[in-house]
Amino acid sequence: MDDIVDILSVSGSGALFEGPVWDARSDQLYWVDILLRKLYRLDIRSGSIRSWSAPERCSAVIPMAKNAQEFLVPGERRIWLFDSGSGQFTSWVALAGEPDNNRCNDAKCDPWGALWLGSMDLDEQALTGAHWRVSADGRADCIRTGLGIANTWCWDATRQRVYWADSKSGNIYVSSFGSTGGLVEVSEGFEIFVRSSDAPGVPDGSAIDMDGNIWNARWGSGLVIGFDPEGREIARLPTGWKYPTSCAFYGSGMNELAVTCASTAFVDSRVPTSAEPRTTSAAIISVRTGTTGAEVALFGVYEERDTYL
Repeated sequence: MDDIVDILSVSGSGALFEGPVWDARSDQLYWVDILLRKLYRLDIRSGSIRSWSAPERCSAVIPMAKNAQEFLVPGERRIWLFDSGSGQFTSWVALAGEPDNNRCNDAKCDPWGALWLGSMDLDEQALTGAHWRVSADGRADCIRTGLGIANTWCWDATRQRVYWADSKSGNIYVSSFGSTGGLVEVSEGFEIFVRSSDAPGVPDGSAIDMDGNIWNARWGSGLVIGFDPEGREIARLPTGWKYPTSCAFYGSGMNELAVTCASTAFVDSRVPTSAEPRTTSAAIISVRTGTTGAEVALFGVYEERDTYL
């Protein structure tokens, strides 16, 4: 496997790049800098990058089906509506009951187009994180509580599985799901898919390919690791950055994996003087997995099909 890293963007002033998402309608890649409250867009055809200042710490960018210019952006304890044409952020849905010291973290849409997101304690200590489902009509339901750092959403419609992680426990979990009338329900029960002791680093954001393999950014290890549907490791992809945070398949063939990375200089109190300056900056890079990414649903998409738990 060719594990050559291509650099898409490096920011010496960046801190915590996160939440990459591919919008195939415009050939554009979006991501955020959570700590610096920035939203970025890379046009793959022209190579141009644009950024916007967000109203608060935002963790992901979710394309909307009804309008290619509009996106949902999870913030601290609410969801924002972002218009890429005007650059305006509008408060849309509040997550009632979220503790004041929490913020949103990773988020993805299920195959029917509802948004699922996790939350976390800002100090990364209390188990106050939760899972939320936000429907197209703006209804926000709290589905699971008692999490540390809620991370990773990968939906496998073929196997009726959803993969999710808790970075505080260090485990990746798997639950079954079903849908009736377009409303996805995730089982209360779950199993450990990858244990904290099974792989180096801490599980952060993930992407899923067409074969049901999970590609997980491993915070602190410098790796993206691939796991097959049975939880067996199939590949280790070195990134050159110590803190990869999340990943998303992109491009016309969906065969490139964009990986966001945090700034080592920002995360660590001291950086060795021998460290390569480029890799101590926040970055978004591209690696090759040898696989094809699965399509990620847009928010608000719904097809008349039912599956059952």
